[in-house]
Amino acid sequence: MDKILNRICSIEEHPVSKLNEDYRIKYVKGLGACLNVASNNSPITKMLYFAWANSILLNENDPYDYWTDKLSEAKSAISLQRKGLSFFSMKYSFFYDIFYLLEQSFLSDYKDHNTYSFLKENICGFNTRHTLKKIYQYIYTNGIKPKSIDDLLIEHKRHNDYIFSQKEKSILVVANVSAGKSTLINSLVGYRINKTKTTACTDRLIALHNKSKNDGFTLKHTDKSYHYRCNINEVNSDYIKEAAFPFNSSLANERICFIDTPGINNVNESHHRYITEEAILKGDYDAVMYVSNCQYFGTNDEHNFLKLLKAKVNKPIIFVLNKLDNFIPEEDSIVKMLNDYKSDLVKLGFNKPIVIPVSAYASFLLRIDSSLLTKTELRKLKIINETFNNEYYDLPVYIGEPKSKNKLSMTGIVSLENKLITI
Repeated sequence: MDKILNRICSIEEHPVSKLNEDYRIKYVKGLGACLNVASNNSPITKMLYFAWANSILLNENDPYDYWTDKLSEAKSAISLQRKGLSFFSMKYSFFYDIFYLLEQSFLSDYKDHNTYSFLKENICGFNTRHTLKKIYQYIYTNGIKPKSIDDLLIEHKRHNDYIFSQKEKSILVVANVSAGKSTLINSLVGYRINKTKTTACTDRLIALHNKSKNDGFTLKHTDKSYHYRCNINEVNSDYIKEAAFPFNSSLANERICFIDTPGINNVNESHHRYITEEAILKGDYDAVMYVSNCQYFGTNDEHNFLKLLKAKVNKPIIFVLNKLDNFIPEEDSIVKMLNDYKSDLVKLGFNKPIVIPVSAYASFLLRIDSSLLTKTELRKLKIINETFNNEYYDLPVYIGEPKSKNKLSMTGIVSLENKLITI
């Protein structure tokens, strides 16, 4: 697991965030200068600093403006501050943040004693060296926790340590072109991460990891550089290799990752098939989710892909039958469609296949914040709301589940998420 990508970067209620704006700015200026020099302007440290400082500033300023090499700002941040007639210091939080953020950056040259020496020689005065020593001893030599270090800072580190002690469930998502795979993934994560087009758009593996706490979006681009974004609207999937963010679905508390693959039957892009087949053969996943368009079921492309899965995959497979909301009650039978689909899977050698009927597009429009939908999508959402007034489209009922309590559940997306949790 990529420990830069998957860690929680921001912090809720940092002790300094409770101070007024002048003190917050002074603090993050000092933090930025100290981390800049200590890390030799590391882009990883800069990214982690941005998320941390943004939490302290409460989104009121751009912390990148404070990423300088002016160590005088650091000295100012740890000096005695005056609030009315009383005095206080931010040095305990400051030194802890420096050790923690450099440690998060995994910079071997600036961990442990090297960081301590740097701070002692370049930042500390006579009145702050004792504080620095106490915090260093607490972090690295099992010393006594100084009372002035806020428990929230300690808990943040504990949570990140806990994250990386847990097993992440990886789901390889495969499909032929136009099956609705990208829309389904968008619905499962609760954001418009993958662009959806009528032509194939995924041309590489894209891994989407869930962050189990409220945090921004940490991205790993195709050039292997890392970036942090507070707003999902700033994310462009065209350049993403991996992304980690809090899923907005019933998977929010799960350690889970979706690995998106190119459509395997794009006749104009043979390397798409190679990428997907290589991912299948490599086996770096816990389960496969195969997405099928119910309107194109039974084609040669479909059967060829299913034969490949049967021959090469020895892990659980969830078969997702998509776009069933396009069926017409007076003309089409969802029961027959599901029976025929399962029958074909059995004939291909799949024993007791797990089949989940869904409407990925309907679930996406029902789940995503309506303010993020286009005018066209809002019109379609109105139609979907009318469509799912009909019990005919209560898809989980067709696989033996109770009647759905709401329209989102009727689309089958919640049933799919429950199966992903338990598989």
